[in-house]
Amino acid sequence: FRQELANLDKDPDTNKTAMSNLRTIVKDLDAKALHVFLTQLSETKEIGSDSGGGYTVSLFEDLARAHGVKISPHVETIMPVIVRTLSSCEGALSVQQACSKAVAAMARYGIDPATAEDKKRNVIHSLCKPLSDSLLDSQHLALGASLCLKSLVDCDSWRFASSEMVNTLCQSLAVSLEAASESHIALVIVALAKRNAFTVEAYARLFVKSGLRILELGFVEGDAQKRVLAVQMLNFLMKYLNPKSMSSEVELVLQEMGKHVEDEVYFVRVAVHETLETAE
Repeated sequence: FRQELANLDKDPDTNKTAMSNLRTIVKDLDAKALHVFLTQLSETKEIGSDSGGGYTVSLFEDLARAHGVKISPHVETIMPVIVRTLSSCEGALSVQQACSKAVAAMARYGIDPATAEDKKRNVIHSLCKPLSDSLLDSQHLALGASLCLKSLVDCDSWRFASSEMVNTLCQSLAVSLEAASESHIALVIVALAKRNAFTVEAYARLFVKSGLRILELGFVEGDAQKRVLAVQMLNFLMKYLNPKSMSSEVELVLQEMGKHVEDEVYFVRVAVHETLETAE
């Protein structure tokens, strides 16, 4: 596989053939070869490039599927590569999605529910912490990290996340929202509201205010996607959290929803009506 890995840095056709061969090779690696393979793959320069046969970073997903829990000791080697890829891909959605799938696959296949609790927590921590820290970085990296975090939180294995990790993630989300009202953060908050309502409640008012701010920005900027994400975030916060945690903000949310009932974009109107139904 060393030659095939070397071929990833060559012309597109060679790269495509190498990717196809590597997808076959990864299935048959033993523990020692797996370690060497991951080390070399992590050093590949064009890790985020499109080989035509799929993004190179997607090999991490293939490895997780093929080797299951054997991938878990290598998560700390893989995650810096994921972050580096997200940082250098200039916001390319397809690369971000490939990274998201890789993270979700490591969480799904890399944890044996029968293993000790601390080991399961550690794997989730190793997956989550680098992404959580990346929320405070450049816009491209923060967006990619948000997509990866959503995939991670949506994964069944997220139930093994420690309360400390969930709290740390909430703190990063809160700080990130204060620094820049980016709507992609809403994706993670929606996922967390469904899975970790109790922890999120401590941040409810802050998240609601941020959601309202993003909604206003979406209106000013004429950004329908931003408006939809903001409204959905507000909806899910009201739907899954204890009403007492945001009681003083509900009236404000209703007022803002009233302004957007006749939004020019259909999907925004639908989201607004769903939120008003939740509030009832």
